[in-house]
Amino acid sequence: MQPPADQVPQYGLLEIEALVRSAAKNPFDPDDIAVHATLISPSGKTYSCPGFVSALANEERDADTFRVRFSPNEPGVWRWRLVAESHGQRVESPEFKTTCAKSDARGGLRVSRANPLYFEFENGSFFYPIGHNVCWNSTEQYQDQFAKMGKHGENWSRIWIAAWNCEIEWTPRDGMYEGGLGRYELRQAEKLDAIVRAAEANGLYLQLVLHEHCRLSAQTNPEWHNNPYNKARGGMCDAPHDFYTHPEARRLARNRLRYIIARWGYSSHVMAWELFNEVDLTDNFRFDTDLAWHKEMISFIRATDPHGRMTTTSYISNPNAKVYRLPEVDYVMSHVYMPDVISYFSYLNELYAPFGKPHLIGEFGRHTADGVDAQDKTGRVLHSGIWAQFMQPAGGNAMSWWWYDLIDPNDLYYHFSALAKFAEGIDRRTRHWTPETGALESGRERVLAISSPDLVLIWLYDSEILPWSENPPATPHPMSGVLRFDRVADGPWVIEQWDTYKGEMRSTLSAEASGGKIEFPFSAPGPDIAFKLRFDGEPKPDMPSPRPILAHWDPRHPVARERTRFSIPRAPGPMPVNADLEKWSGIPMHEVAPTDGRSPADHSFRFAVAHDVENLYVIAQVTDREVIRRNGPGGSLWKDDCVELWVDSRFDADAFNNMPHNPGCWQFVIAPSLEPGGKPDHTVYRHPDWNDRQFPHLETASRITEDGYVIEARLPLNDLRGPVLMVNPHVVGFNVSTCDASPTGDQKDWKHLLWQGEHEWDGREWGVGVME
Repeated sequence: MQPPADQVPQYGLLEIEALVRSAAKNPFDPDDIAVHATLISPSGKTYSCPGFVSALANEERDADTFRVRFSPNEPGVWRWRLVAESHGQRVESPEFKTTCAKSDARGGLRVSRANPLYFEFENGSFFYPIGHNVCWNSTEQYQDQFAKMGKHGENWSRIWIAAWNCEIEWTPRDGMYEGGLGRYELRQAEKLDAIVRAAEANGLYLQLVLHEHCRLSAQTNPEWHNNPYNKARGGMCDAPHDFYTHPEARRLARNRLRYIIARWGYSSHVMAWELFNEVDLTDNFRFDTDLAWHKEMISFIRATDPHGRMTTTSYISNPNAKVYRLPEVDYVMSHVYMPDVISYFSYLNELYAPFGKPHLIGEFGRHTADGVDAQDKTGRVLHSGIWAQFMQPAGGNAMSWWWYDLIDPNDLYYHFSALAKFAEGIDRRTRHWTPETGALESGRERVLAISSPDLVLIWLYDSEILPWSENPPATPHPMSGVLRFDRVADGPWVIEQWDTYKGEMRSTLSAEASGGKIEFPFSAPGPDIAFKLRFDGEPKPDMPSPRPILAHWDPRHPVARERTRFSIPRAPGPMPVNADLEKWSGIPMHEVAPTDGRSPADHSFRFAVAHDVENLYVIAQVTDREVIRRNGPGGSLWKDDCVELWVDSRFDADAFNNMPHNPGCWQFVIAPSLEPGGKPDHTVYRHPDWNDRQFPHLETASRITEDGYVIEARLPLNDLRGPVLMVNPHVVGFNVSTCDASPTGDQKDWKHLLWQGEHEWDGREWGVGVME
């Protein structure tokens, strides 16, 4: 055994190394052999810290190298001993002592004990995360980019343990990975060692993503075919979803967690364990198994991690509210991809406020596709996102996704530097912040602010330029005007105007508030400017929070648009499903034309809906120059010419109960048969129980016409709703869309035409059908 140094600094690394010879078949499996250290602090508190294999023996009978890494949090003399256990045998080392020297280190991060919406270090000092994703890179790129981030005031980043980055447990593929199920690749572990050291050297705190959605998906960024848990690769799981439920898969997942905690949990620069990235993109995702799996894994982390690092997880479309309400989940996450990040950030922060936890935006950008954000070479969306999120009462800033084709290639680190300088010295925990929004009289300049009695933070921007416009003015409009506030405590105030690109205070002026009001002029040569309005006297009890006097503009509800209400008439009689339009005469038809400049003769449709006691009946007449069929039922059917029917059968879709996880929300894809009298193909594309399967209770028919095709369907409402007592059984959410396949098979030419809303998967945007 190699004991550590006689003295280590507080929150530093106490590392113990030992050679262990055993008959274990797999030294990585703690059920075969487990090494840990028992440590007793100067105040008498006992810790158990797991050990890990750091080097394998060259010969079968030689000893493997184990290490224990621990970060002592109390100055004074620590007593410890090493323990090894294998199949009922237990060996303990003698007791050793190590002195922990008091240091100025701040320790690890936790949710603030003073204000649970924010973070702080173990020593009680405030932490506001500012940073961007660097989810994968070479070791050299990490070292280079982390140095740039630290230099420019960033303090937070997010790292994926993924098949192509630091994954310790993976099936070989093209000679890249040489680990395997339950046996870990030490070269990948050494890479993550180097990444953690680079973060420590540059003042960055890491959110380590332990699983990404790709590994459990055969559809979205698919890696399931290479996953060692896949039965086809020698694992135990027939399908990706089995990973959450198979006992052996869960045991191995816990073992992998133990290794990760043992090897990297010592570092105070590991901010948190993010159990999954966008777990709702895994195949056949279910809320119930997601909750059970997270409960089990987080309980294991709590029992195993002696340092108590924070835990979180992330979703892309519909977060599992039951997971986020778990007390062991320390903070909640959002991912946002859309041009107007400013409005959506305001909406999300309000949406997540009821959880009473810090809210972080772990990914954002203008679009999910590679190359789109790269067009924004000056980083307008990036700049808008970090300043908009700063003006929210959120636990931290928003983290851009596009490190590899936007931030680093265009050297956009200065955006973070400017924000970090503006944020310096502001401890958000000590105030209750009120978000304020509005527009100036011109309507072009808009304001986001957070207000407290003695400090107001303000961001004013030109909405014609930020966050994104296809053709911004060649020369930004110079902005000037007057900002006015009421509900202001009388007395002296200082107003600072800040350049949001250089991080410099452009000017400062003093003003006296009288009668609860204050106003001051501003001017800005660029598209935005920031302010600090600070009370310059002794704080007074019951001081009000200043309110900007602005024209109304409410960005907080971008998805709460007015939904189209329409009547669903009673069927005039028996409705045989045969694609015959004649029986629909007298029932209103809804016309849908393309909005992208194409001719309706190329791709348009009309549809009608009717009902009887138990069913919805839908008919869609599609105009399409060439009807294309290449795919059979399954996950690729939408690539053909087809009709998609969207039904919120219980009319209960909301932000946390939406597609594809709401059992009352359905997406049916129905593609016409090219044969006369032939049955159309159909599949359920989005549903927690029926994903990529045919729904046996759905009756369909199709017919090819001179200018396209007709689809008709009978949707049995009782089967779609399940055993649920309906509050209003006469209302459903409903939408229709059509897909126009590419003649060449190139997905770039594939077109989608949607009746209602902008996001077909969001049930809150569908029409509201009232059954007469």
